[in-house]
Amino acid sequence: MKRLETMAPAEDSDDGSAAAASSHHQSLVQRLTDGQPSAIRRVRDALLDTSPDTDAPTLAKALLAADALTPLLTNLGTLPFESRKHLVTLFACLLHRRDAGHPDGVGWLAAPPALLAQLLRCYAAPETALNYGAILRECLRYEKDT
Repeated sequence: MKRLETMAPAEDSDDGSAAAASSHHQSLVQRLTDGQPSAIRRVRDALLDTSPDTDAPTLAKALLAADALTPLLTNLGTLPFESRKHLVTLFACLLHRRDAGHPDGVGWLAAPPALLAQLLRCYAAPETALNYGAILRECLRYEKDT
């Protein structure tokens, strides 16, 4: 699977907490792009966290900035079944996330039109059709934006 070298830049802060969070996010993004099942589950759980002190918005921006999901989505068949399910949930979380009143995930999805075409092609594979079908349904929920 292709490794991504681009990471989101660290945000400036008076205390070191933003830099530490950014470093943690970069580590998670790198493990995610490597296809590590535990990283996929951890990122999914972090994005599902709704507590007020969560750093989910920062993590979501780091994932989108690093384009971490594209190689995973196009190589979904190489992941274990449980990781595929976690990735579908992670994808849905990113599409549902709204920061400053607009969905960042939908903008990321609409940017490369080839990604949607690739998702449609991958749906034809019987071993991953269930997962790609769920991903495509999530995309259709935002059809006017994508």
